[in-house]
Amino acid sequence: MDCVHAHGGAGVSAGNFRVSGVTLDHADPRVAAPIARNYPYVQWAGHFYQALTKREFVEIGIEAAKLKLRLHFLIAEAPPRYSVDGTLDMLEEIDREVSIRDLRCVGFHMLHATPAQIRRIRDLGLVVTFTPSFIYSQAAPLHLHRLGQAAFPIREMLDAGIPVALGSDNVPPSMLFTAWAALERWDEVGQRHLGESRLTREEVLRISCQAPHYLNREEDSRGMIAGGMAADLAVFDTDPLTCDIKQLANLKPVLTMVDGWIVHQTAIGAGMDGCAWYPTSSKSS
Repeated sequence: MDCVHAHGGAGVSAGNFRVSGVTLDHADPRVAAPIARNYPYVQWAGHFYQALTKREFVEIGIEAAKLKLRLHFLIAEAPPRYSVDGTLDMLEEIDREVSIRDLRCVGFHMLHATPAQIRRIRDLGLVVTFTPSFIYSQAAPLHLHRLGQAAFPIREMLDAGIPVALGSDNVPPSMLFTAWAALERWDEVGQRHLGESRLTREEVLRISCQAPHYLNREEDSRGMIAGGMAADLAVFDTDPLTCDIKQLANLKPVLTMVDGWIVHQTAIGAGMDGCAWYPTSSKSS
């Protein structure tokens, strides 16, 4: 039980990672039963989806909330297995039993949300993560062009006051590429833009570098270059706020610091004259 409680709130630090909460996934009940009966548990990255029925999702979610464990879950439209409304229905059922509004629960891989769904997300106190690189490589299989401008509603989430963080999903792992993809919304296969992001570069850098620390409850100690904050930062050879947008995904770090220690430095970084400083971000999964 002590181990369970340790993973509540800010969770447990493990080197450069922080472990907290519990990840839940649901499935078609007709598939869930035989999988749950005959298949062993495998990690999320095994790409074998957990097989919780909606009832099991709610029951486990209630018990987790009682222990102050935040919930992590997919919040996407992928018929027939997933729907944003279906996920929100389950979360609201959990919340009616035990409030989850202060747990900073995380919904990941969102592709689309209606204004009504955005209001429900805000009222539940959820944090939403987006993977903009899906536009670049997965627009066709995810049918993003059917959504057009409505896909990846980052602007709408921010305007509603919902905490938003960007993630790379390791394809590719660079957060600079992720930032570029959020701004450009470029479909490489279809050779076209998926509408306009209506985001500024500063906003995108903030939800890449600062917002992840909110997920980890570390916003008071990381994510800004300021006195009393952890010295996590990167120095680039070009200013990401003013460079040609085509350069953004490929900027080169000349110096990187983690907790005040230099962990990477080039010959240019030794001088650091004329370079731009930006805080780095630890990754939350």
